[in-house]
Amino acid sequence: MKRFFLLFVLLCLMLCAVGCREDAATTAATTTGTGTENAGAVIPFQSELVSGQFTKFDQKTDVAADAPYIVFSGSAVSCSAQGVTVDGTTAVITEGGDYIVCGICPDGQLIIEVPKTEKVHLVFDGLSLACDLSAPLYVKSADKVTVTLKDGTVSTFADTATPLTAPDAPTACIYAKDDLTFNGSGTLRVEAQRNNGIGCSNDLCFISGTYEVTAPKNALKGNDSLAILDGAFTLNAGKDACKADTIDDPAKGFIYIAGGTFRITAGDDGLQASTAIELQGGRFYFACTGKKVNAKLQYHRADSAIFETAAP
Repeated sequence: MKRFFLLFVLLCLMLCAVGCREDAATTAATTTGTGTENAGAVIPFQSELVSGQFTKFDQKTDVAADAPYIVFSGSAVSCSAQGVTVDGTTAVITEGGDYIVCGICPDGQLIIEVPKTEKVHLVFDGLSLACDLSAPLYVKSADKVTVTLKDGTVSTFADTATPLTAPDAPTACIYAKDDLTFNGSGTLRVEAQRNNGIGCSNDLCFISGTYEVTAPKNALKGNDSLAILDGAFTLNAGKDACKADTIDDPAKGFIYIAGGTFRITAGDDGLQASTAIELQGGRFYFACTGKKVNAKLQYHRADSAIFETAAP
């Protein structure tokens, strides 16, 4: 995988840095809006077992007209925004707000480390990052981070099998200590080799988009909750495909799915939660060694949640 990625970098790197710059005007025109979290409406969960909602910030896709670009390019990162610090191929966002991120880097990292009272909105405009000794996307602190996948783009994240020994090391290729949401109409590919694919210590949420996630452990893991409104998911996991596992709070550790298409291959369970699983919709294709659905306490599936008997 790494040889392929490096070859891809050599072929595309020169075009990428220029392309990001030249596409700036087009991106601003297609994503610029109010730049606030007030667009859209809160969508409550339709659930008998869990309570919650998809917030306005979860659904935010527009960015401010002056949103800065963070451009990864081989052995460097370029960004002149005051709220971003750059060290080699690592970019650290230190102030809340909107940021557009693009480029290719074979060993780079994007870190979000803002005060717990601040939100960060990222737009991925064709971003490809690999990281040898950490998570290529690492949310260390924030109130919430929402990632928008720009229409017509593919973003790719990869790590390596090298073990991490630090006690607070990230446990997923894309990892957040605080709430993390994905939306938009682009594609996100995650190729994890070390641990989980996309992981979050709090609430992990998906509004829309296309996701292809491969991981030796769990593909999607939200400790407090995993909530999905819609999207297309192809998940290949060595353990559970979708997991939520907080065990000390009966109001957490749940999975809620309102819709979407799920092609699941798992070495253990397809969906596993330490409390409840609520399926209000969606179409599911399972190839699991364990159970299709494993809810430790409660489970409900509405008639509109379809389990297919044959592979797509």
